[in-house]
Amino acid sequence: MNGNTERLNTALAGRYKIEKQLGQGGMATVYLAKDLKHDRMVAVKVLKPELAAVLGAERFVVEIKTTAALQHPHILPLFDSGTADGFLYYVMPYIEGETLRGKLNRETQLGIDEAVRITAQVADALDYAHRHGVIHRDIKPENILLHDGRPMVADFGIALAVSAAAGGRMTETGLSLGTPHYMSPEQATAEKEITGRSDIYSLASVMFEMLTGNPPHTGASAQQIIMKIITEQAAPVTTLRKAVPPNVAAALSQALEKLPADRFESAKAFGDALSNRAFTGATGASTAMDSSRAGVSVPLFVSVLSVALVSAVAALISWMRPVAAPPPMTRFQIVVPDSLPIRPEQAGQNFAISPDGSQIMFPGGNAADMLYSRALGELEPRAIRGTEQARQVRFSPTGDWIAFLQSGRLKTIPVSGGPAISIADTAGAFTWTDKDEIIFTRAGVLWRVGAGGGTQTKLLAPDTAKLEAFNWPHALPRGDAVLLDIVTNNDQSGAQLAALRLDDLKLIPLGLIGRNPRYVAPGYIIFGRLDGTISAAPFDATQLRVTGPAVTVLEGVFVKSGGASEFGVSRNGTLFFVGGTSYGEIAQVDLSGQARVVTPGGRAYLLPTFSPTSGRIAYAMSEVSSYSRSDVWVYNDRTRTSARLTNDGKSGAPSWMADGERVVWVHTDSGRREVRRQKWDGTGKAEVLFPRKYNLRSVQPAPDGRKFAVVTAGLAGDIAVAEGDPPTAPRDLVATPFSELEPTFSPDGRWVAYSSDASGIREVFVTSANGDGARNQVSTDGGSEPRWSHDGRALFYRSGGRMMVAKIVTTPAFAVTSRTSLFTDIFRQGYGTGAFYDVAHDDKSFLMVGRGDGRERIVVVTGWLAELKARTSQGVKR
Repeated sequence: MNGNTERLNTALAGRYKIEKQLGQGGMATVYLAKDLKHDRMVAVKVLKPELAAVLGAERFVVEIKTTAALQHPHILPLFDSGTADGFLYYVMPYIEGETLRGKLNRETQLGIDEAVRITAQVADALDYAHRHGVIHRDIKPENILLHDGRPMVADFGIALAVSAAAGGRMTETGLSLGTPHYMSPEQATAEKEITGRSDIYSLASVMFEMLTGNPPHTGASAQQIIMKIITEQAAPVTTLRKAVPPNVAAALSQALEKLPADRFESAKAFGDALSNRAFTGATGASTAMDSSRAGVSVPLFVSVLSVALVSAVAALISWMRPVAAPPPMTRFQIVVPDSLPIRPEQAGQNFAISPDGSQIMFPGGNAADMLYSRALGELEPRAIRGTEQARQVRFSPTGDWIAFLQSGRLKTIPVSGGPAISIADTAGAFTWTDKDEIIFTRAGVLWRVGAGGGTQTKLLAPDTAKLEAFNWPHALPRGDAVLLDIVTNNDQSGAQLAALRLDDLKLIPLGLIGRNPRYVAPGYIIFGRLDGTISAAPFDATQLRVTGPAVTVLEGVFVKSGGASEFGVSRNGTLFFVGGTSYGEIAQVDLSGQARVVTPGGRAYLLPTFSPTSGRIAYAMSEVSSYSRSDVWVYNDRTRTSARLTNDGKSGAPSWMADGERVVWVHTDSGRREVRRQKWDGTGKAEVLFPRKYNLRSVQPAPDGRKFAVVTAGLAGDIAVAEGDPPTAPRDLVATPFSELEPTFSPDGRWVAYSSDASGIREVFVTSANGDGARNQVSTDGGSEPRWSHDGRALFYRSGGRMMVAKIVTTPAFAVTSRTSLFTDIFRQGYGTGAFYDVAHDDKSFLMVGRGDGRERIVVVTGWLAELKARTSQGVKR
């Protein structure tokens, strides 16, 4: 458990025992807990600290009592509420099942009869609550639980309680009530008087999504969605799904009327109309643009419309006109506080510059890993609440929203603050287009989804026979095409750049080798290389072709495993990059986090591992000038010197045989891998342990030397086991559509620990080495890089910027007995490439890769277009 969870457990001691965190919403964090008095499982929702601070405990508890008396078969009851040690919480039953959001994410559209049934039952619950004076105010798929197919509405009246308790000070919390896609027009325009007809509109919006796959109104930002809610009539549902019966379409249309008076007088009437085949709808319904009848004042309507139109037009024309006065050429570093170390080595591209070049977005290096915005005109970075453990940040074309990944889910959030909107459950790299779409990768395949959410469409799949994968899409002007790179046969150094037209899905090779392509107006393609350089070439964005040779325009950019380079250019020509290509030194770190340097600094150390019989250390080391080349080295603890074991620039991922005398490593040539083995001092001939036909990513020998846990080289990665010496062909141990990595045997050889992203976030699991047992989850809040203690009674792993240890037992069955945080983990992590640390023989210290002495830095160059133009015009090909 994290510190916040432990504090909550202490605060609720004697009443509830927190088991684990279930999820987070816009206003609260949800925990699974045991009700000690009644011996039952419950869901405890704890309001966000910033919200609780504004509300005050006494007022909140008074207001929330209004909802406690609601008793209805389709309303999730409120068991308890209160305050403890500064926490404001309320307690509901724990329901086995899923939310309607989860079902929609999986199925996109529901059967018509099922959608009508769910809507009618929720309408019955709303009618009951309205007759008892309670309005929900936040009906959305996330708040509708499905228990054996039966809907139960959660958080009934919580929004009202929060709003009332806040006393009109909700803006101080940085949160807002209501989800943009399901807001009624009167909520969208902040009307003071909200009636039950607002809930009817929200429920109709949910039903519209159940039938069509999208809410009635979508957009790239809250402003755009709100503008549409106020000004545009929802499309008739039958234009999107012809099979919807006339009475259902008519009922849905009336429930979505702009003017509350034009909707049904009650939720019961809405539910009745859905089952009445003779219903044809009301007459004299309001039109989309009749703002005076929709209860919207003309000044407010004009104001909202103006803001939305300005945002939309800015996105449309920003590519089409030159910047009037480009900033002068300046170069400087961004300094961040010591309490907020940047972590450029985190997987993916996690730094971004806004389209206007005014701010840099980056993840913090603390345990929370929130995103921070650093305006170039300010000294201090600002945290973006709701982005804990976020990565892969990208700005919207207008710069007022960002998209990011959180626990594997693609989300968007306003830069100014507010609730995050979930766009897709699983995503990799992505780009936000000028057409308010997000193009993203999933297991190497390209997908498309509206920036406001909705139906996800598969665009293009790579050639799996060649182990192809599409990476790093980047939208071109007008949103008609994207740049991307294509990795074949897992050869990161040979990735080919291409452009994809989105209208006919034609893939156009560009004849360039590199990673992370970007477009810079008025006509350049820039891209990274594994040696830390950035290259550029003239590019015609209309014809999608390179028009001149590529030249090097930048050096010393941070490159991480997987080939990602941290750099970007705003539309007005402001460049940023994360400088520094050294990973520091190898250090021995005790259980409190104190470090002692073992090897010299200033080198790119990778994957250090102790010999099982001595203090010798095997590790890989890349050349700082070319991250595509690496060799295996061995550090001799007796002489305190290091020597190469390989000298081919193609070797890495070392491990030791059980005898402590032979090193096993992976040799890569032309994208194919073979596993080799040789005595640590380089004597004797290197033997091939696994030939190229297996193409294995990594190998971990068992303690007895008679088994090998390997990671196969598919698009995601599976774990297999080979037996004997020489080994037999590997057999699958854990093979799923998800990514399984970092296997390691227990000291007795009976168990294999590994990490997997099957839950949407990488976690540590343990399974029987024979493949005949269950998969046991060890970590609970994210975990990677598992390593066993030498007595087999504990597993070390990394989680959210902390080094963790889990105590375990294996008889009569495998079980985790405790989880403890050891220290803040500021050292380099592997992020799926293997463990970047090892455990000492006495289990009292670790071998870790240091981050150096501040070499990683954010560099900003304003007015960089002039330099780019000058360099590319020289036409020097490199």
